[in-house]
Amino acid sequence: MASTNVEIFDVICELILMKEKSKEDEEHVRGLEKTLIEYLDENKIVLGCEHFEAIRHLNIDRLIESQLKIIDNYIEENNKLIEAMKTCSGEDCSCSCHSLNQ
Repeated sequence: MASTNVEIFDVICELILMKEKSKEDEEHVRGLEKTLIEYLDENKIVLGCEHFEAIRHLNIDRLIESQLKIIDNYIEENNKLIEAMKTCSGEDCSCSCHSLNQ
């Protein structure tokens, strides 16, 4: 897991440097943005506060929207689990909601 955080941090740092430097490498920046968004989406990774602040500083709307979508999906999954557990009769129940919580 540590290498994942380092990889994400490296991409974010490179994005920050490229955005602040100049617009001459816009295509490279767009490629980095796309790669980062795809990686985070595929792995359902939500950036930590320090990373998210860096992204907000860059004003990368697509990445922010992607992060919000991942968070919304987590919330929706948890809400479904909560509802399933509310309707469950208990541990003797044959439903799978108890195994979902683990």
